[in-house]
Amino acid sequence: MLVGASLGGVTAMLAEGGSDRVVSTGLVIVDVTHRTNPAGVQRIRDFMSSGVRGFASLEEAADAIAAYTPHRPKRMNPPGLMKVLRQKRDGRWYWHWDPRLLDHGRTEVPRRDFEALFQVAMRNIHVPRCSCGASSATW
Repeated sequence: MLVGASLGGVTAMLAEGGSDRVVSTGLVIVDVTHRTNPAGVQRIRDFMSSGVRGFASLEEAADAIAAYTPHRPKRMNPPGLMKVLRQKRDGRWYWHWDPRLLDHGRTEVPRRDFEALFQVAMRNIHVPRCSCGASSATW
């Protein structure tokens, strides 16, 4: 079974779909797809950029997440937030990622010029796939 989230999902799709034989017994892809959506990529970049200066409190970070995911009820889960945020010496809470990722348009999302490669890989995947929340029509 291959399970991949984000860049790991891209790798899993290409490993399974790019091989001349079945690589795994199943494929689970989380938070990534074989097609890019520029508006969705920009929405994620905007959300991540909104926290570059940090948050004054975990509650403020929870508010930012709630605004980004309005279809979900707001949750205040300090242990969960502390897994994705780090408190620095200035007392503010920062996302646990390198904000330089946003420099020069960098992203973990595969560029459009890779779509043909993904289309071939997706046609070559012959194991059970789980879209983990996405509709099966996206396959």
